[in-house]
Amino acid sequence: ARAAYNTLSDEQQKQITNYDALVSAESGIAAGTAGKWLDETAVERRAVTVRNDTDLEFSDVPVRVQIDKAPSQSMKFYTAAGEALPCEVENYNANGISTVWVRVPAVAAEGITGLWVYFGGKASSYAEEDVWNDNYQLVEHFAAPAGNGDRRTDSTGKQTGTVTGAFK
Repeated sequence: ARAAYNTLSDEQQKQITNYDALVSAESGIAAGTAGKWLDETAVERRAVTVRNDTDLEFSDVPVRVQIDKAPSQSMKFYTAAGEALPCEVENYNANGISTVWVRVPAVAAEGITGLWVYFGGKASSYAEEDVWNDNYQLVEHFAAPAGNGDRRTDSTGKQTGTVTGAFK
C-alpha cells in the first residue's frame, strides 16, 4: 500500500481520506502487534515506525523520532526483536511533541523499521552520548536557550565550549 501511495502526486495524496489507517497498519506490521513486554517496570509502550523513502539502506544510524504527548520523559527504545537501543531526549513536552534521537541498527531502503518505546520504569543502561558513535565529532541541537558565557557540552560528550552571544 505504501508503494502505491508514494506513486501518487501531492494533489492525489491530499485526497486520500484514510492515510491514518495506512500509518497505523505500518506500525503494527513493523513493530509486531503481539510482542513480549520488554520492560516490566514501564507504565506504557507504543509502537514506533521509522519509514525510509530513499533507495539507500542505513546501518547504525541516529534517527530523529517525534512522539506526541509522551507520558514520561523516561523513555527506552527497543527493536522489534527486543534489542535495547540508546536514545537521547532532545526535548520533552508532555502536552505536545517530544523529540528523541535513537541509534537504530538498520533502516531498510524503501521500507519500514519497527521499534518499541517504553515510558516510565527503570532508567536505561545507555548514556545519551551512546547515540552518537565515533563518526560524530560534534552534535548540538540548540534546543535549550544559552546565554553569553554559558558552558555547553555537546550531545556526543566529546566537545565543550563557551557560548559567545546568546540564543533562545
